[in-house]
Amino acid sequence: MKIVRVLLAAVLSGCAIQQPVQLPSAPIVPTTIVDKGCEWVKFITASADDTEATKRQIIAHDQAFVANCPDAAPGSD
Repeated sequence: MKIVRVLLAAVLSGCAIQQPVQLPSAPIVPTTIVDKGCEWVKFITASADDTEATKRQIIAHDQAFVANCPDAAPGSD
């Protein structure tokens, strides 16, 4: 019975070995976010054939465009 205890203690103590901390192999580079939304969004003009709902949507788009991209809006030169 004594040998069983010794073997059990030896087996369980093998689990207690601490492993060294693994360092990342490459440096961590922070992510940079570049907003290019004002480069591809354009001012929209309504047509006489547009419905009232479409004209309201165009006006809402243009107001959002001016609010978010004041330097790119028409007349900002």
